[in-house]
Amino acid sequence: MDNGNIQNLIDQMMKKFRLETMSEEAISILNELLHIFYHSEDGIYVVDGKGITVRANPSFGEFAGVRVEDLIGRDVRELVQKGVFSRSAAWEALEEKKVKTIVQEYANGKIGLVTSTPVKNSKGEVVKIISNIRDITELSRLYDTLSAKERLIQKYSMMIDEINLLEANGIVAESESMLNTVKAARKVAKTDGGVIILGESGVGKSMIAKLIANLSDRSGKPFVSVNCGAIPEGLMESELFGYVEGAFTGASKGGKVGLIEAADGGTLFLYEIAEMPLFLQSKLLMFLENKEVVRVGAVKPRKVNVRIITATNKNLQEMVKQGKFRDDLFYRLNVIPITIPPLRERTEDILPLVNKLLEELNERNKEHKKVSREVIDVFMEYSWPGNIRQLKNVLERMFILSGGDTLEYADLPKELLSNGKNGTQPVKPEGKKISLPISMPDEIAEMEKNMIRMALKEGGSIRKAARLLGVTPSTLFRRMNKFECFKNETEFVSKSKQNHN
Repeated sequence: MDNGNIQNLIDQMMKKFRLETMSEEAISILNELLHIFYHSEDGIYVVDGKGITVRANPSFGEFAGVRVEDLIGRDVRELVQKGVFSRSAAWEALEEKKVKTIVQEYANGKIGLVTSTPVKNSKGEVVKIISNIRDITELSRLYDTLSAKERLIQKYSMMIDEINLLEANGIVAESESMLNTVKAARKVAKTDGGVIILGESGVGKSMIAKLIANLSDRSGKPFVSVNCGAIPEGLMESELFGYVEGAFTGASKGGKVGLIEAADGGTLFLYEIAEMPLFLQSKLLMFLENKEVVRVGAVKPRKVNVRIITATNKNLQEMVKQGKFRDDLFYRLNVIPITIPPLRERTEDILPLVNKLLEELNERNKEHKKVSREVIDVFMEYSWPGNIRQLKNVLERMFILSGGDTLEYADLPKELLSNGKNGTQPVKPEGKKISLPISMPDEIAEMEKNMIRMALKEGGSIRKAARLLGVTPSTLFRRMNKFECFKNETEFVSKSKQNHN
């Protein structure tokens, strides 16, 4: 509302007062108050002691998107019901008889910070509520935007933390199946229950075990890894449980702490658990039940606080049926099973794995080698029976034996060329030089031949093909003469010209 209209409102209000009975000072104060009320940038809204609207300034009408005269005489509760504003600070202040400040939304989408102040008479009764409304629409939108950005930053920060965590543990997980495996590992890490990691040989069971240990409350404590298939059966008991001096011939003086005790406070990872002899399985079960170890040759047990994580590539349930694995130990270990999918079932992880492994090889050997697209294509089609371990070995072999800066198709080992996903041989890229990296001139020539072939096929004649290629027939004829594959076409054209002449 412009100044002229506001002045008219002030003049009208002044006429309602008996100015002849008022002093000049009182008239001056009244005039000043009216100017403040009508010129205020903030909205001012007044209700009586019953919640009936008695006055509102132009700023409030413009802000709320309503005509002030339409509000006069209306109950604030009715205005809330009609959706003029979401809630009423004035009514809440009236009910609670105290100053009330709220954020109030209006029908036109505006948002206001409303402070409603009760005015009381000499008896302490609320006779008016004066509300001051500050437009915070833009501020609120800015806050929402900043909040959304903060949430996004937090999300990205969590993603970066996740990536850093996986990288620190040597894990690559971009496929959905592997991400689910990592998610399961994160969940069980905060518990102290038994975990058994299942999966084929070479899928990375030890990495998941370390991830669980690093995310657990035992992080920073000992992580002892034991390959049950690599320790001779006769030594396994003394290696795991330790022994006292004189326990057997050749026993070290003073005895020896076993691997279980060495992991006290931390995590013991028993992989290839299926290879553990039956007689030792019962002793391991006893430890899991009472958390006590008895060294070989000793009588007194020792308390050990350790979390056990096991892993195997065998079917333990089948071994239980065959009597090769204790059923009670199986059920004790199989509290939380985590299965790692084989590499052939998570091809999305192959390229990032190749990049990671190649980066490690380059750093170790101070090289800058790359992998060709043809090699990646073969890797994606290969079944990888040895999983990540095999991929690592293949890359290292190619890295050492390759003659150039790029690992090429010709560098691939024979086993990769005879075992595709479906037992078929991967197709060698057509039209490529295999023994040496293809040069840029060769690549350009190959592209030119393909373009000429397509134009000849589409046009049906050199003249029409030349038009499709945007060159003259004589230019196309000269370009075709460069290549052996177009010899028949150029000879036919030459004979046709001679006969015509």
